[in-house]
Amino acid sequence: MKAKPEMAQIISPKMSELSAEFEALQQNTKEKGERLFDAKRADLYEQSCDDIDGFVTDLERQIEAEPIGNDLTSVNILMQKQQMIETQMQIKSAQVNELESQADHLRKMTPEKTEEIEAKKALIAQKFESIIQPLELRKNELLLKKEVFQVKLLTIRFGKKLI
Repeated sequence: MKAKPEMAQIISPKMSELSAEFEALQQNTKEKGERLFDAKRADLYEQSCDDIDGFVTDLERQIEAEPIGNDLTSVNILMQKQQMIETQMQIKSAQVNELESQADHLRKMTPEKTEEIEAKKALIAQKFESIIQPLELRKNELLLKKEVFQVKLLTIRFGKKLI
């Protein structure tokens, strides 16, 4: 239009038309994207629940199967593992909290499945909460074992009976 201002009357309406069509296309794309996401929201909710459930189940098995440690080195290694687990627990806790907002959206989209959605969310939250106390007990056991092994080590080093 700068090079040929005499064509402005022809080009200007076409530019306006293209601009309007482009805005309509963007709006349409946004709406379809939201509908696709809503269609997948239930799957994402199920995947989140399954992920948390699997994490807790694996953690339960690990707590049951893993020994507390036979020496200071193994106890220190187990304590490092415990710290990693606690970090993972914080992440999973945020995911459990996020389930609430996901459940809200699902209830609005499919009110007929409200009971099913609530039951699944409650089960996952309860299962997640049930692992917190055993983890805390394990942490305390590890700390106690570490102290015992440290005292034994001092006893051996200094040749005195400290206990």
